[in-house]
Amino acid sequence: MNFSKLTPEAIRHIGRGAVLVRERTNHYDGIGYRVDYPNGYGASIVKFTGSYGAEEDLWEVAVLKGGELCYDTPITDDVVGWLTEERVIALCDQIYFL
Repeated sequence: MNFSKLTPEAIRHIGRGAVLVRERTNHYDGIGYRVDYPNGYGASIVKFTGSYGAEEDLWEVAVLKGGELCYDTPITDDVVGWLTEERVIALCDQIYFL
């Protein structure tokens, strides 16, 4: 499949105040980004065959804590799929303010 990347504007917004923003162009057969924020939380933003929403060219986001998947935040207790770029930005804003 040919997946679209996040736009440079989205990456700038998601990355504001981040300790790390890294693109993974070979994440399975798709693409992924990792963002780490100063609060110890972060986000794994992915799109690959099998991720929730990939067939519609949509994103899946997982909350990270200390670099590991975190399933016990007020945001979600699982990964969040079928996200547009705008929803990815909004979700990352929530993670940033945890």
